[in-house]
Amino acid sequence: LPWLFGGGQAFEFVAQKKYWRGRGLDVEISRGRGSGAAVKDISAGTFAFGEASYSVMANGIGQGLDLVGIGVKLARSPMGITCGKEANVRTPRDLEGKKLLTAPGSGEAHLLPGFAAATGFDLAKVTRLSATPDKLIPTLLAKQADCVGVYYVSNGAAIHFQDPTVNTLLYQDYGLVTLDLGLITTPKLMKEDPKLCQDVTDGFFLGLRDQLLDPEGSLDVLIEAKPELKTQPRKLLLTQVGATNALSWSNAFE
Repeated sequence: LPWLFGGGQAFEFVAQKKYWRGRGLDVEISRGRGSGAAVKDISAGTFAFGEASYSVMANGIGQGLDLVGIGVKLARSPMGITCGKEANVRTPRDLEGKKLLTAPGSGEAHLLPGFAAATGFDLAKVTRLSATPDKLIPTLLAKQADCVGVYYVSNGAAIHFQDPTVNTLLYQDYGLVTLDLGLITTPKLMKEDPKLCQDVTDGFFLGLRDQLLDPEGSLDVLIEAKPELKTQPRKLLLTQVGATNALSWSNAFE
């Protein structure tokens, strides 16, 4: 996965239980550390398949990684920056002089220089801090950073759920228009086993279809597979499911 286990990943556990197993596949799902880390692991063969940002994948290919996208999930990018109310960040230029916390392997951190170039703020005037994925939300809510890099489908939605006063700047709204988060493998595996790649892709999107049509039922499958999520508010997990569904939707479905 591109990130920690959360509501937006429910569909992959639906795929694991129903659609991949129905195709004779025994699929293990591991949590992620950001799209930057995921694409490196896929290229290295540590994982046969992974979900990660396609923009990060393209950047990785440009740096020599062996990758190919086989099914994009989101029609609109969830990458962004969420800031506490006290930071008073309403535009990208307001980030100058602020403390911004990101996970080094995360996609929005990889594309931050492009976001700065596209919107005209001076990244050198932003104090950049780093933390592991599980420390991002607590650090922002403890007001130890002004802003945090987010994927709105997961940590962005979680922050907003706990503090509705935060403000999120989505890269998509400022000119960085990209397809985002999708299934990735290597050209080598595509050539050697096209049926496996097709079966994994089919299951991926059938699971997403179930999540779009039955978010509650899909969340139940996720919690059954990952019972530790019972400690999180169900409404929060459904918020993450809803954010994923909203950003997945496009005219292609109509």
